[in-house]
Formats: sequence, structure tokens, C-alpha cells
Amino acid sequence: MSKRQISLRGKDILGLEMMTVPEIEVILETACQMKGIIDRDIKKVPTLRENQL
Repeated sequence: MSKRQISLRGKDILGLEMMTVPEIEVILETACQMKGIIDRDIKKVPTLRENQL
């Protein structure tokens, strides 16, 4: 199942008991992407930086 097909809308991500493995994988993949942004000198994602005046 791809990341785009999984919705976490309305899910409580503080408890993992009711989550499926693909849902947990989406959370971990997103966290890795966010960590990459945090480690940058400029914290904005490229899309936001390009649209800035």
C-alpha cells in the first residue's frame, strides 16, 4: 500500500495498538523527512522557499 493511500485523519497517533503496520510506516517515513528538514541550515522546505518573494 502506498503512502498516498493511507489516511491518518482522525487517528490518535499517541497509541499504536489500533494502527496497522502500513500506518506506522507512514508515520516513520514522514518523521525521517521532517528530520531531514530540521538538519538543514534553512529550515523551510524547497517548495516554500521558491514561492517566497
